[in-house]
Amino acid sequence: DKLYKIRPVLEQIGDRFAAVYYPGRDLSVGESMVPWRGRLSFRINIPSKPTRYGIKMYCVCDAATGYVCKMEVYTGAGPEGREKNHGPNVVKRLSQDFQDKGHVVYMDSHFSSPELFEDLKDRGTRAVGTVRTGREGIPEEMHPKNIKLQKNESIFRRKGDLLCLWLKDKKDVFFLSTVHTTEKERVGNDRQGNVRLKIKLVNDYNKKMKGVDQFDQNVSYYSFYRKTVKWWKRTVFHLLHLAKVQSYLLYKMNAENPKSQYQFTLELVEQLSEEIPRLQNPLPGLPVDAERLSGKGRGHYPTKIPSTEKKRVPQRLCACCSFRDPSNEKRYLHRKDTTFECTKCRVGLCIQPCFQIFHERTDYKTAVKEALGLELN
Repeated sequence: DKLYKIRPVLEQIGDRFAAVYYPGRDLSVGESMVPWRGRLSFRINIPSKPTRYGIKMYCVCDAATGYVCKMEVYTGAGPEGREKNHGPNVVKRLSQDFQDKGHVVYMDSHFSSPELFEDLKDRGTRAVGTVRTGREGIPEEMHPKNIKLQKNESIFRRKGDLLCLWLKDKKDVFFLSTVHTTEKERVGNDRQGNVRLKIKLVNDYNKKMKGVDQFDQNVSYYSFYRKTVKWWKRTVFHLLHLAKVQSYLLYKMNAENPKSQYQFTLELVEQLSEEIPRLQNPLPGLPVDAERLSGKGRGHYPTKIPSTEKKRVPQRLCACCSFRDPSNEKRYLHRKDTTFECTKCRVGLCIQPCFQIFHERTDYKTAVKEALGLELN
């Protein structure tokens, strides 16, 4: 697993995104980039993106808000080579949680194919997108080699619910849809006052495909990227930044007079940097009470701490009679080193009186203060 270092964070954040918000009817699938120019086997170069070099993420977004509902990091070709029908398979994986719920998925030509659209339709999900003429299932007559269209001319072909459109604009553009008809809609007037009509399929595609672009734009604001030699650190920073952007989108949806993202970010930083009361845990790694007090000491015996290559007679802090200063963790109000430890608890303990008190008293700290007559301020 090339993502093993970030997999727990990636899964936890992804699950949280899905749990707190459910998107509207229209979804858009696209590519986003985590900026990275260092050496990496799955670094990608996409010249059309504002961030050309980096780690590619596939995202499915709410078309209306740009909220990321699900994501997947692209790690390049596997040992068996590049995955066949990679783009359509990405859409199937990302849209799995939204099938049979009446959603419409918008995508570009990297992902779409007639076979994919038919498969999604069978799963109760409609789709709209541009398509490459070389995809299997596109009618042979709908190819620039066979027909020459004039500007603003279009050709439609239909097979059941699947509509194929060839539009000649500045260049040849091909669309697929299991939602639309050949209907046109009014988009305004020209300079002479004549009504301007546009094919509804094209108009809807241009509107709804903005989800991923809107997401990229939101992420570009107030990022906290720092120079790092580790790709996985950069990716984790990107995920944390993405979580902040997502929380702002949710805040905007529910606030009557939402603040700017800049002000929201400042207040978030202030809240996260507030001092939090800490639980007093004298030493890390102490066993829980149930284990420490189990069986009144059965299986718990004092033993010498094993010597090492660096230390012939190693010592450890006594877990019972050593007390940290609450105001300064590096300072001790009372410190005692010992050469003994418990065979089961694996913590340093003085033979007398700490070993017995530690294994018999729930509040062993108070008990050892009384036994040693310690007055700590």
